[in-house]
Amino acid sequence: MSRILSLVVAAAISSATVPTAQAGFDLIPGNGASNSKVVFVNTELTPVATGDGTCKVVAKTVVRTSKPNTWLKYVVVDSYGHKSAVKTAKTEGNKIAILTDHWEIPNAPGLDVGWVQIAGTAPIFISDREVYKMNCMTPIEGIKG
Repeated sequence: MSRILSLVVAAAISSATVPTAQAGFDLIPGNGASNSKVVFVNTELTPVATGDGTCKVVAKTVVRTSKPNTWLKYVVVDSYGHKSAVKTAKTEGNKIAILTDHWEIPNAPGLDVGWVQIAGTAPIFISDREVYKMNCMTPIEGIKG
């Protein structure tokens, strides 16, 4: 499973162009899950700036699978090469899971432009890269680009 995770994250981080959402991949055999597929994935970012200049983005991702009650495993990756620990979620009876992740943006002088992406490891899926623009050194409200 760690090899699959590495491949998904490496593809997400090293791709020079913005990938399209890759939905519809079968689960890896032997991982103990059903043969559900991801048929839709969409991520939206909401920038959040605090009074002390710290910035975060809230990534809200909607995932729809081909079968209800599908367990999902995924990581959050960003343009700095950071990745989260593996997270899990389960789709409801309507085949939809809503993933909400709070992601810190490193403070740097001036305007920071980057992206955040959700990479599923079981079933395999990848969201589009969602771009943000924020001034994280100044305590101002973040702006979405």
